[in-house]
Amino acid sequence: MAEKRNKKIILMMATLLLGSFITTLAETLMNNGLPMIMEETHISQMNAQWLNTGYMLVAGMVMPLATFFMHRFPLRHLFTATMSIFLLGSLVATFAPNFLFLLIGRLVQAMVVGINMPLVTNVLTIIIPAKNRGLAIGIAGIIINLGPAIGPTLSGVILEFYSWRMLFIILLPFTVLTLICKIGR
Repeated sequence: MAEKRNKKIILMMATLLLGSFITTLAETLMNNGLPMIMEETHISQMNAQWLNTGYMLVAGMVMPLATFFMHRFPLRHLFTATMSIFLLGSLVATFAPNFLFLLIGRLVQAMVVGINMPLVTNVLTIIIPAKNRGLAIGIAGIIINLGPAIGPTLSGVILEFYSWRMLFIILLPFTVLTLICKIGR
């Protein structure tokens, strides 16, 4: 019985961390794409920078609301909803016909990051026994911070061969996988 519970906790933790990794990866994935976006959408660097500045601003503004949402909705449903919203934002950005839609897609993604970062930490403190909690939170911290750390390098490689839209397209299958893992349990 304990082994089955441990497997369930590991699967839940892996799903949460995959979702967090994807959402935080999106944070810095756009950095190298700005010149390409500026050229295609005919905007200035100052306007293009809103794709990053706006993202951080919205994520920071939404983060205090995470506690409100965590007390109002079951955590499983909240995580599923946020990942669904992230998928929607990624789709809007992928198929954006102009800069405004691209910015809206990015800001939708940012709302999710603002909720998911505290949500994942909170869920881990609930599902992980106290004796293993430090290790679990440490692993979570590494994985969550790995996303923004590799984002610029990954986007540089992607942009060498593909359009800036691929920066969003690569997020789609992993977001869907996270949703399948979460819903399937």
